Amino acid sequence: MRLTQAQTERVQGQIDAQALPPDHPTAAQLETIFGGHTFFLGPSGLHVVEPGLASDSFTHAAALVKIATWHDDEKTKLQPQGAVLDGSVDLGDEEDEGDDRFDSWA
Repeated sequence: MRLTQAQTERVQGQIDAQALPPDHPTAAQLETIFGGHTFFLGPSGLHVVEPGLASDSFTHAAALVKIATWHDDEKTKLQPQGAVLDGSVDLGDEEDEGDDRFDSWA
């Protein structure tokens, strides 16, 4: 799923990863492979957020899903993998975001 700017910032505050900007050179390639998502790149690999999969106590919980791991020690190549639940995040109350709501669902 693509996140709003506020949701992206909220997720980044909860995990050790940074969102790839939509205009990043690899974003289009990732979207072709994995679909329309906000991609988070961190020390353990590439993640996306999926609503409705988390069983956490957050009011607006979503699952953090790892979709690729680093293939090399220098962290220059990603190896796609089967989706693995890797925790959960709180997306916050979308009503607090005014017109800045979910852009689309993947």
